Amino acid sequence: MAGIAPQKTACDTVRYVKENCKRFNPDLVLQCVLKYAKSVSAERLIHVGEEKGVLLDEMVVSHDPTTILEMGAYFGYSAVRMARLLKKPGAKVYSMEINKECADASMELVRHCGLSERVEIFNKAAADGIANFQSLSGADHVDFVFMDHWKDLYLSDLKKLEASGLLRPGAVIVADNMISPGV
Repeated sequence: MAGIAPQKTACDTVRYVKENCKRFNPDLVLQCVLKYAKSVSAERLIHVGEEKGVLLDEMVVSHDPTTILEMGAYFGYSAVRMARLLKKPGAKVYSMEINKECADASMELVRHCGLSERVEIFNKAAADGIANFQSLSGADHVDFVFMDHWKDLYLSDLKKLEASGLLRPGAVIVADNMISPGV
């Protein structure tokens, strides 16, 4: 990101959305984020984006999860994408974000979209969130996981998740930016 702190771009993005996009319309907010992304340097925003976002949407719709665990919120774009598609009563996205400013920006975006009842953002490393998931969320299982945090932690965090017993049989695990399978 050419020396730009991720929390600055997260806060800048959410500020832009709040100034330029009506509240309580997640689809409009997602379009607003994409418009902002096009107006700044491509390296500045490291969100899932539109093309991969559509694939994520398809996964959420086809699996209709109740409990989503997201590892890495950045500014809340993917949490909003997933939460807006949840259909079951009580279905929720629980997102772990290690950077406090990014976690705060994510929750601001979620509130702007009117999805506070569908998303909780925790200022925690993914490994800590996995270890304490039941006490943080009150949920006893996870049936959809979206990994979009530090790529070098994917395997160790996946092993922790498997060992935790949280994964419901048939749970779906989606990992962003996987260039080499098994890495």
